[in-house]
Amino acid sequence: MYPVTKQILAAHFCSRTPCFIIVMLIYEDMISNGYIKRGQLTDKYYEDKANGEIKVAEEVADSAPDVIEIIESIYDEKAALPEDVRKNNS
Repeated sequence: MYPVTKQILAAHFCSRTPCFIIVMLIYEDMISNGYIKRGQLTDKYYEDKANGEIKVAEEVADSAPDVIEIIESIYDEKAALPEDVRKNNS
């Protein structure tokens, strides 16, 4: 799994300078909320997500579901696992 970095988030959101500032805000907010540690999503992130309590930067609060979807599409370890096609075969 790739570590969560500002550069990877920026690549998925956009590459323009104003957008990079927003990415920085999201990244720093995720760190301050305890959602990223050593470049990985933390248990706190998954707990808050399960409870519907994910906090995002104030500047992107209106787009919180989209921000979470993008972050998870990149960093959800389970999403990156290959499908076990043999589990349904008897």
